[in-house]
This record gives sequence, structure tokens and C-alpha cells, in this order.
Amino acid sequence: MKITREELLFVINKVGINDEIIKIASKMDIDIVKLFYDKVICSNENNIDGNIDIVSKSMLGIYGNYISSKYLNSLGYKTVNEFPVVNSDGKLLTKADIAFYDKDNMLNLCEVKMSYQILDNIRNYSDFDEEDKKGSYTDKDLIIIKYKNIGKKLLKQVEKLSLTNAKVNVITFDGCYIDDIILSKLKEMKVHHMVINVNIESLEKELKKMIYDVYNYTKAKVIR
Repeated sequence: MKITREELLFVINKVGINDEIIKIASKMDIDIVKLFYDKVICSNENNIDGNIDIVSKSMLGIYGNYISSKYLNSLGYKTVNEFPVVNSDGKLLTKADIAFYDKDNMLNLCEVKMSYQILDNIRNYSDFDEEDKKGSYTDKDLIIIKYKNIGKKLLKQVEKLSLTNAKVNVITFDGCYIDDIILSKLKEMKVHHMVINVNIESLEKELKKMIYDVYNYTKAKVIR
């Protein structure tokens, strides 16, 4: 027996993933219900752990934008998610994760990174046995390359945001290691770095529990 979209949405809400988070995900072109259906509901016991790891990584990005928006709202700023950034000809350059006007009525554009590490130089990798903690990555070289690519994409995105007259902010979270080269380049570009006191590892554990709860709630209903 298959589960309907409405039934799955009810279970997703039940475990604590609220409609605000689903709305932000939609703005990021992520359909949370479909993500859970494809990677969790349709999983069998042999691949569920790997698929839950995939879903948790997507959810970390969504929660990064959600938490950052809530933090900025608490400071009195009205935020817009997935804010379009255009050039002088009106051509879309990119989208900022979050935009808001500060007290001086200056537009601020934010790039949010919910990542354990952000590297420019692979030799700056901080080895804290992450693959043992998380279970899904066994090749350390791939992990290091992943974090270097995150650093490269971050700088490229900041360059695009800096083409405007807006203030540019990079938001990271407790537990994120950024190497000195990235920090120096952000400083040269006059980018403000904000760190939100939400621990990535703790959040990921919480998200994985929610995802497992969805799997367990629906396991009896869905024939896999």
C-alpha cells in the first residue's frame, strides 16, 4: 500500500519539520515531500542509512537558511529568501540565500554555508575523524576535495554578490572550520563573516533522528 503525499506531509510535520521550513525549501527549488518519498519512503533496509545521510545533507542546507533568517528576524530585520541579484542590464547573475535592509537602509546580501569545513588549500584540512562520526564517507581525499570545492564555490558566489552595491555577508555555524586563506580573501573583499551559535554536528544528529522517525512511522504502511 502506497502512502499519499498528504499523509507523508502530515508525518513530516509530526516529527518537527514545519511548514516554514518546507516553504523555504520550496524557494530553494527543493520539494521536501518528494525528497523524503524518493530517498526515505522508497528505501529498503539495505540502503536506508546511506539515503538518510543524503537527505540530512540537503536538510542541513535548508535549515541553514531557516535558522539564519530567524536569527536576522530576531535582530529586527525583515528577510527575503532566494533574493534575485541582477546586473545593470537586468540579467540574473545569481540568487542570494537571504537579503535584508539594515538600519541604514543598506541592502545586505547573505551567502549561508552549513558546512563542517570550508577550504582553499587542501593542506589546511582539519582532521577530526569526521568519516568515523558520520559513517558515510570513507575516502578522506574525497572529503577534502569536497570541502575545497565548497570554498571555491563560496568565493565565486561572493564575487557575484559583490558586483552589486550591497553589503555582502557570509553566514556559518558553530563547528565550521574555515581556513585562513578563505578568511583572508573574504576580508579583502570587505565581506562580513557572521557565525551563528548552532552546532552543525548536533543539528545533523537531530535531523537524522527526524528522518529515521519518518521512515519508522511509515514503514508499516508502505510495502518496500
